[in-house]
Amino acid sequence: MNMSWVSKTNFKGVALKDVAKVVLGVSLLQSLTCSAEIACGGLFLLNDYSVSIGEHRFFARAEYDRYGFKYGSRGGSDSGESHSGSDSGESRDGWSLDAGSRGFPTRNAEGYFAWTLGFESSYKYLTLGASAGSSLNSGEALPWVSASMVLHSPDSMFYAGAGMARGSRNLATVKWQYLGDNDLVPDISATWETHILKKDFAAGFKAQDRKGREHRLDVSASLISSTPHNLDDEYFIRDSLNILTLGADYRWNGLHVGYDYANAEGRLYGIRKQDNSLKRFIYAPFSGSLHLAELGYETPLPNLDINAIAAYGQAQLHKDNSRFHETLAPNRALRNSVMQALSFSFLQQSYRVEANADGGLGLVGVSYHQTFGVSGNLYYAKFTADANLTSERKQFISTVTKTESHLWDVESFGAIAGISFKFNFWRMKVDANAYQLLPIYTDTSSSGSESTTPESSKPNKFHYTFGNGMICTLNVGFDF
Repeated sequence: MNMSWVSKTNFKGVALKDVAKVVLGVSLLQSLTCSAEIACGGLFLLNDYSVSIGEHRFFARAEYDRYGFKYGSRGGSDSGESHSGSDSGESRDGWSLDAGSRGFPTRNAEGYFAWTLGFESSYKYLTLGASAGSSLNSGEALPWVSASMVLHSPDSMFYAGAGMARGSRNLATVKWQYLGDNDLVPDISATWETHILKKDFAAGFKAQDRKGREHRLDVSASLISSTPHNLDDEYFIRDSLNILTLGADYRWNGLHVGYDYANAEGRLYGIRKQDNSLKRFIYAPFSGSLHLAELGYETPLPNLDINAIAAYGQAQLHKDNSRFHETLAPNRALRNSVMQALSFSFLQQSYRVEANADGGLGLVGVSYHQTFGVSGNLYYAKFTADANLTSERKQFISTVTKTESHLWDVESFGAIAGISFKFNFWRMKVDANAYQLLPIYTDTSSSGSESTTPESSKPNKFHYTFGNGMICTLNVGFDF
């Protein structure tokens, strides 16, 4: 929902949110985000019953996003040594997992390139908006369409509005590759496309005290749901999601306090389609929540701000004990012709996974912003995850079951340096930002045990290279 008629005060905590993304994405996420906006507006005489001034705005946006996650490790020699890292993309079980959106924004690449066109009209008591867009390279069946309506007082002292959006989005491409010696097992590439209905609600007011200082409060809520949708591809991923988000934001005399909450639960399905027959090889029911608190203060010194953020999140991957609800069943992902050519016991192993993860992040820093800006932040992050992996293999008339337990713990402390550049020339505006993670102390550890082996633990070496953990944003706009 676009509330652009509300006061145009800049949100100094935006940079801090970008900084938090750097910490949460280190060693797992590589992103490059570019956006452009073209807007034009004017004043016109409207309303048949009385002469009033309405403001109208046309806008167009283009966005490009790339990200990725790759897991892999390969078992070493007979001594039990193992070498792990995302560079190999291999696992000791003989498979690799690669998920994300990569490549250049072309129709046949995996990069995410989307466009949006919209229109907004603001009247004395009412603001209406609508937009439509799609991705150029995802093959989406439905465009992304949104509409909003906001009721407000003439002086914008109070507003309340609602919006709705519907469409499909290509979230990622997931690749599964078997690394064994058998060439009959094909590589699997599945597109994850979600069909979403989003409902937004927002309200707020602003007032002045006796000294002329403005108080402003904004609250918002969103309900997001998706329905499972079958694609025409041989392999695809569908989902069933229910997400609730709540937010509150208060500003007064240079002070900003914000809080956001999100709760999600859903299911992911990996499907193979052959001859109008559907077979499920992935079933992952999950849930999670996130709490995010922000504090910002514009100091009496010109262009100098103090910011702080605290975040805590947790997620669970539930185990379904139903006989036909395995978390991962690789044999169902194989074509019938491949299964007929393989031995009866080959790849007949299925997995049931139960996992829990939780983590927290604290960040505090200062920023100086003008034409050229700099920022410095200190962060502390801690992440813990545990998982139980139960594998089942059918052997004649019995089932052989083995359970493994794993625990991962990551703790990091360090700094984040940022630079920004803002440039205005005629009607062109350029806003560029770059943030670099500088870890001072990072400790990672893991432990694992199997039902047939004693418990073992080992420390993991952490390798840092400058350039990892960097995020850059670029915004170019034209105003008419």
